[in-house]
Amino acid sequence: MARGDLSKSPGNGKKIDTLCYEVVQVDGFEPVRLLIDVFMSKNFGHSESTPKPVTGASFNLICEGERVEGTDINACITAMRSKLDKRFAIKWTRWLKVSIERSRLYDVSGGTGIELQWKEVERGKAFDGSDLMRTINLHGGKTWKIEPWPEYFKNRRGKTLACIESTEENLAALEEFKQKIDQMRVVLADFVSPEKIDETLRIISNGGMNLIPHHQ
Repeated sequence: MARGDLSKSPGNGKKIDTLCYEVVQVDGFEPVRLLIDVFMSKNFGHSESTPKPVTGASFNLICEGERVEGTDINACITAMRSKLDKRFAIKWTRWLKVSIERSRLYDVSGGTGIELQWKEVERGKAFDGSDLMRTINLHGGKTWKIEPWPEYFKNRRGKTLACIESTEENLAALEEFKQKIDQMRVVLADFVSPEKIDETLRIISNGGMNLIPHHQ
């Protein structure tokens, strides 16, 4: 082939169109609006004369650093949309809402209890930088409920709750915390055993048995 004898259009080819495409990250939230540049590249046959005969053509689609090339424009558009949907899909991470709650007691005249709870939520970042929270809606056929990530987590009484990332280390620490509460329950049960309950109540009545340390 002689020097300068091109077999294909230079670069990406000639730009022939720009397609608008919206990636819907979350239903009900603003979609990601993108522009797909469409180029057509021609293939040339060898010839001593000009213009050279066109032997074929292909399309180059470029958007946000993604590239698709092929001879079927519809297949190229479908492939590019698939790439963009995957690229801009929200990546969710697991978090845990942690709280100490009063146990619900049924069929008893009086008493109280304690529950260490952690409930899973998921956190993701939208294209606009906003943080989102995803939870399972058990009353809606186990569908996802998505809403903005709250500034503070609160229980039904309005008390602020901690929310931590669900890592192996955090889960292990919570399990250990749970075991310590189980151990404490065994110790407390001994205070109301038949042999000790009278003494326990007498000590409490006299202002003793301070289980909670006083803050200085």
